[in-house]
Amino acid sequence: MKNIIKIDEARTIASEIGFSDFADLRKTRTLTPLLKHAESSVKGETLSGVYLQFRPEGLYIGQAVNLTQRHQRHLDEGREIAYLAFLPVKPERLDEMEGRMIDRARELGYADRLLNVSKLPGILKLEPGFSLDDALPPALQDAWMKERLEGFFSPEAEARRVIDAAPGGHAETWKAFLGLPQASRILDAAARFVSAAIPEPESLQYLYWSVGVGSARSRSARHSIFRILCGANRVFECFDFNRSQGAAFVRMELASNLILPHLSELRECAPWLALDVPAFEPPSVEELQAWEPALNRKYTSTLDRRDDLLRPLSLALLRPPVAATAALEHVETLFALPGVASAAAAYAVGSMRKSFVRKAIHHHPIAARALLDGICALRRDALAKPQMQ
Repeated sequence: MKNIIKIDEARTIASEIGFSDFADLRKTRTLTPLLKHAESSVKGETLSGVYLQFRPEGLYIGQAVNLTQRHQRHLDEGREIAYLAFLPVKPERLDEMEGRMIDRARELGYADRLLNVSKLPGILKLEPGFSLDDALPPALQDAWMKERLEGFFSPEAEARRVIDAAPGGHAETWKAFLGLPQASRILDAAARFVSAAIPEPESLQYLYWSVGVGSARSRSARHSIFRILCGANRVFECFDFNRSQGAAFVRMELASNLILPHLSELRECAPWLALDVPAFEPPSVEELQAWEPALNRKYTSTLDRRDDLLRPLSLALLRPPVAATAALEHVETLFALPGVASAAAAYAVGSMRKSFVRKAIHHHPIAARALLDGICALRRDALAKPQMQ
């Protein structure tokens, strides 16, 4: 592993923050050494608690109802973890203790090393100049984008239950959504989009991306069922029509700088795909000089700014996107078409760089949890059952 701190420093950081157990994972993928020392209320019971990962790119604090499964999930997603610290916590106190550990890390001066920046309470209000590039550095953006351009996607490892509690009427809208005959397929399509187009979706939700579910059906011919916004832009939407008799459609926004070279091939091999292609002209030198691809991004030099401007993510929002619309049943095929996945990813991340979520209160946490956990089929009464203590 590159750029990882020494073990003594890692132990000190973990101890200062308040973690009781520590494991060196540089030569092993198993948590057996840690589990032998960690406290468990019942022998053989899955271990819940808050963990601290030491990755080459920084520190990450998270929570797990089942530490072993959560750790394996991180490994399956390609995380490099040199050391892992852990504090056993009862499931009902996970949110409280995770927030406390993050606050403690900030107080000790480790905020600049934390990768889950969006979980820091009030950081955007306390630091108005905060940029997405602070939360997800350009080098990590480019590494993630390279994977997308090469066609690599990490599927969700397992399904977990949906969050029981949600603000406002979100639980009711979720129940109504699950009553739709195509709910499972819509979740499949939306989860596929999130997996392909949004890096670190769990950390960046509420602040940089949000999800909305349904609305009261009106006399309007077009009805929005499920939508994902990145920054201020609606990048994914599933909709139907009052007279479509159960047929549903998906619309995705694709970065024109990446999808335009593939248009002829798309039209030839996918005649079922509707493409709304705006007029496109290469940007002029004057436009590039005036273009600000990222909100609050501070450049260290003219060369630094030039290099950033030439990235596909920076050019993604310089021109209007190409809108691709297909029947819901064709979504998996749509992502397999040339250039589609990478263009969707570029426009989504480019949108997040330009702005925050404007109305985070509308973010639907239950739907987001379903997407993040890869849940494709849910029992309709899941939210009606009382939470197990």
